[in-house]
Amino acid sequence: MINLSVICPDLAVRITKTETADEFTSLYGSAEVNADTPFVFLEDEREGYNMCFNMERIRQLHRESWLEKYVDCEVMVEGFIIRQLARLRYTVQRDAFDETFQTHIIKIRKSPLYFAIYEILFSAMNEYNLCLEFPELARRLELLNSSISFSHVSKLKGLGAGFEAFMPYVGALEKLVRFNYVSDDVDIDFINFSLPLSLSARRTNYVSVIAAASLIEEWLSEATPMIFLRAEAEAARTGRRKNPPYSKDIRSVTDENLDEIDRSAQPLSVKSKLEDVAKEVGLQAGTGRVKHKTNDTSLFFLDTVRKYHKEISELEYMFKRAFTTMKITGSFDGDINLRKQQAAYLASITKEEAEVFQYYRKRKVSVDIMILRDVSGSTFLFEKEYAEGIVEILASVNSFKGIRTMEIDFAGEAKVNKDFSQSIEMASIVPISGGGTSILPALRLFMGQTFKGRRRLLFILSDGEINDRAQADRELNVFCRENGIEIIKVALGEFANNGYERTAMRGLHKLIARKIMERGVADDE
Repeated sequence: MINLSVICPDLAVRITKTETADEFTSLYGSAEVNADTPFVFLEDEREGYNMCFNMERIRQLHRESWLEKYVDCEVMVEGFIIRQLARLRYTVQRDAFDETFQTHIIKIRKSPLYFAIYEILFSAMNEYNLCLEFPELARRLELLNSSISFSHVSKLKGLGAGFEAFMPYVGALEKLVRFNYVSDDVDIDFINFSLPLSLSARRTNYVSVIAAASLIEEWLSEATPMIFLRAEAEAARTGRRKNPPYSKDIRSVTDENLDEIDRSAQPLSVKSKLEDVAKEVGLQAGTGRVKHKTNDTSLFFLDTVRKYHKEISELEYMFKRAFTTMKITGSFDGDINLRKQQAAYLASITKEEAEVFQYYRKRKVSVDIMILRDVSGSTFLFEKEYAEGIVEILASVNSFKGIRTMEIDFAGEAKVNKDFSQSIEMASIVPISGGGTSILPALRLFMGQTFKGRRRLLFILSDGEINDRAQADRELNVFCRENGIEIIKVALGEFANNGYERTAMRGLHKLIARKIMERGVADDE
């Protein structure tokens, strides 16, 4: 079996198997679990997670699929495990439960329609993120999906006409999200509304999935009279054509169409609901404005990379020069290459004293880069530049295997947007501003990290208007001196105070290059 622990390395997941369906049902049988259930996934407070497979059912599914002639049923087992672990990896952590997530849990229990919509979007998000992070594992999941249908439309069947009327719309959403198909079985307004939401949900995180599922359910609820009238009209027709699930008798959407829609399509009704309204905050530095953008991180990241691709390339080259050292390595006579072997042989004939040859070897890059971003109200005029600055730095070092990065936002509170263990695709970076300016909470998070790089850089992006600056500077200077961390303070926009050096976005890469080179290239330990 391939190594699946990389998906959730911090979780204990025990895999067990029962050979017969009778044994399986005797252990786990319930109203939801029977002999046709392929596995159960249980959580135990003391033993962690337990995933038990009904191997009799797994073998039956394997025999009924096209996989039987090519791979054994263990591939199907691995696919189920990957699918379940992906749910754990990309869902909310227990310490992040907030009011929004609690409301989401309540809606799942009360609304089968919301549950079906959420599962469609959440499954798509899992597979999208898994393909980015673990392409070799994603192939197992693709095999499973190609052999077993995971349609969520059936969840609404049998719940009565009140829910069955929504089945074509849930089916259309499933076709849209999973297969990039636009169904002709539903009103095109539903597709136009759902498409940007489903794309955002699939390419970001569970927060966007919850928001998108809520909005799509709200749209369907408001359109209920129209949906019922359409269902009655269709039922009254004689000889009505019934399309099988995932019929290809529908219009296809290409990847180019999706990318274009993803970049530009934002219906005003959706945009107004996704943006948070302004709220009152305490009278601290930089208050008076709160503006939260939609959390479509992937779009903002890609647009910024396209916009500053030249600057990112130049910064990447500078980092390569600064962080890669050539170490002189001594060697014995003639052990380097053919030319030096010949020289050593000649020296042995002439009895002359042979020199010790040397060669240069590249040292492995070992750098920790930390970024603190000021998102207080005082930065609202340049909130986009501050977000773009983070993207530029992260994108320029993304190709270096030995560079770890993390990013923390601070205003009245602090939030880790990317920790050292996360890939750059999982970073939540969007233009945002509002609230007071306190950096101490961010420093507490920062100082609690484990640093591993031989070289350590801390970038602080702020206008310098920080309430607790004096105390923060004292603590930060001592901590960085003791831990060998270099501090670079940058202000983007027109305002720079208290030791922060101002620059425009187009000049950020030059300022960073100058600061790095002033401190010298990587050491040669």
